[in-house]
Amino acid sequence: MQRRRYDENGVEFSRRASVALNSLVSTDRSRVLRAIELLQRSPDDPSIKRMVKEFSDATDLYVMRVTGTLRLVFTYSGTSLSILDIVRSNRLKKMYGGLL
Repeated sequence: MQRRRYDENGVEFSRRASVALNSLVSTDRSRVLRAIELLQRSPDDPSIKRMVKEFSDATDLYVMRVTGTLRLVFTYSGTSLSILDIVRSNRLKKMYGGLL
């Protein structure tokens, strides 16, 4: 069972996402946190929707392009935002290839 934590805004982070976030350099970490903030504030904004794709066979599972190489894997339903993973784009297909 993975432990989860919540940030001060109520966003849920899986253990994997927490470890990935903490291992990023400060500029990438800032970009990821900014992307999460945008998702939380206005997930239905058209400019945000352009950066987000839904996984094909998984309900409410999404991937967001944060930088040229970083992707944010998350679930969103109503007001609940859960960050599942933060991965480099070259690893995304290896890890989640069947769902893309």
